[in-house]
Amino acid sequence: MIWLIGCLPTFEDRAGRVDEPRILAVRGLPAEARPNAPITLEALAVSPEEPMPSSVQWSYCEEPRTVDERTAVTAACAQGDALVSVTAATVIPGDACARFGPNPPPVEGDEPPRRPADPDPTGGYFLPYQAATEAARAFGFQRIRCDLSGATRVIFDAFEDRYVENEHPTIEALLVPERLGVGETVTLGVRTAPEDAEPYVVYVAEESALFDRIETLTASFYTTAGGLSQSRVELADGRATTQFTAPSEPGVVEGWVVVVDARGGVVWDGFTMEIR
Repeated sequence: MIWLIGCLPTFEDRAGRVDEPRILAVRGLPAEARPNAPITLEALAVSPEEPMPSSVQWSYCEEPRTVDERTAVTAACAQGDALVSVTAATVIPGDACARFGPNPPPVEGDEPPRRPADPDPTGGYFLPYQAATEAARAFGFQRIRCDLSGATRVIFDAFEDRYVENEHPTIEALLVPERLGVGETVTLGVRTAPEDAEPYVVYVAEESALFDRIETLTASFYTTAGGLSQSRVELADGRATTQFTAPSEPGVVEGWVVVVDARGGVVWDGFTMEIR
């Protein structure tokens, strides 16, 4: 199958360059689970030269964001002061829906009460996990299955009947040349399974109603050398492409594609290109 492209942009997207050790993605298996349920944590740790250590240290954030914080995790967790060490095979904390979901948060000491977390646009709540190696660290976000809050009993029951927990997407194929010339520009692409754009139901509190939605998926491309026209591309009809320009010296370029769905599901794959 040939994937067609339009005019090539002239800029280079540096976000996709792996020029130092990085953790590109973190996920839990399964993609969504209730508090006290077992999960297995995985990370995609990469390096431009030396292999990354196989050992990853895991911890989860136990402190929710304050009303004033707009970052993905609270400052205390980002600085390492509110992290709890766990193993890769762990369980979601029993109070996750209180600390990071719609339930009333716990009050500790003389701290003022915190308000429950707001759901994301898909109606979901997420527990932050940190993956760390000697050279890199990154946060991932495990989707928590919390009970619907603030809805009437009729809507609550309808939501429970219609809700389907998220699953990780899959990568059916990578469109990547094995060999290309110095300075040559080619198309890199990824294709997912048709069913990966999952339907789901979301509760909109302002309208006190349920709405059906379809997941969007986004692919992020990374390479150890060369240039990408776009490192992050939304999938259309299960496909995403970008333009890669090979470096000016021969050698081997390592690459990775990470696909994320709107509800936090993640999948990745790697590839190698020989530059002649």
